[in-house]
Amino acid sequence: MTWEAITAIGSLATAVVILVTVVVGFRQLDELRRATQLEGAMGIFAELDSPLVDDARVFVTYELPDKLKDPQFRKEIDLSALGDPKVHKELVLLRFFDRVGTYVEEGLIEGDILYKAAFGRILSSWVMLHEVVEIHRRVIGAEFIWKRFEMLKDGAAHWVSRQGVDPAKAMHFISLARSQSGQRTQ
Repeated sequence: MTWEAITAIGSLATAVVILVTVVVGFRQLDELRRATQLEGAMGIFAELDSPLVDDARVFVTYELPDKLKDPQFRKEIDLSALGDPKVHKELVLLRFFDRVGTYVEEGLIEGDILYKAAFGRILSSWVMLHEVVEIHRRVIGAEFIWKRFEMLKDGAAHWVSRQGVDPAKAMHFISLARSQSGQRTQ
């Protein structure tokens, strides 16, 4: 065997080792990405199920419709982010979903992970808070207010559509459920 043949075999063996290393590295990166996605999703779901967010969701579902009829409460809504989240619990939900929408927009968490487990809460929260969003946008004069939450809602609606359900019907059902839940007393 000549030195050229030995060098060629050595070069080929080195290339194979490098190729295997690259493939293993990409697989490890994919596993790391999946673990990071899982950790992020678990954190979001823990906060979504937290007493603070759950209390805000109950407030928005059962109390906000009547509160929106109160001129003083509506005037306070005009203050947008300056409102007291202990009184204006809708801010807790708005801020939560807007922050989660930012994570999705920035690619820190995949939207489908959220939509699979929380599309109903995303869509229903948007339906229940849309009037408040419109008030904030009108007062501030900026369409970007709560835009990440709206993007999250649009993503959830798109996900629902991919499941074979008309998002407009789902949103209509949520609106009907909300109008009936507003009649319920706690």
